[in-house]
Amino acid sequence: FDPGGEVVKAFESEIARIPFQEIFNRRQIATVNDGVLVIGVDAGGGKRAKRFTLESAATAAQNGALVVVLAFPSSMEVLPGMPGADTHAPDETTPIKRIRLEKSDIIKRFDKRFDILLPPPERQRVDGWAWYEAEYESGGRLIVTNLPLIEQWQKSPVPRYLFWELVTRTPAP
Repeated sequence: FDPGGEVVKAFESEIARIPFQEIFNRRQIATVNDGVLVIGVDAGGGKRAKRFTLESAATAAQNGALVVVLAFPSSMEVLPGMPGADTHAPDETTPIKRIRLEKSDIIKRFDKRFDILLPPPERQRVDGWAWYEAEYESGGRLIVTNLPLIEQWQKSPVPRYLFWELVTRTPAP
């Protein structure tokens, strides 16, 4: 789902040629139950639309998909499983197995050379975290990050390798 078109351009570029099927309607997001779902840098719409997009992304992850949201706009500040979330609030029936919050240096865990992607200081803090990952009992995961993968896609191979690591690795124990 990429209303801004930046992810589509990156995936279709000569250097990537990543096969994908585009979702044009944010209501379709919650119906995804396997595979990888990428939500673009500009999720489009106002605060309510973006919140609905994130809630739908959490539903897709709960259904078993790997969902990667390549942005962390302030309108998505309430994430599933976090205090204040309207839906997916943690309790004994919560389908979330684990939540990880990380600073931007998480990328060094994938490969120490990825540090060239570290955002400038003014982007390193987004409500204190650059990385949110929820792992669901179904095996699905929701990753929300403000790392500049798409913005840096053409400038270096690092964002492409990091993206590959995101979609192929297994969750941390």
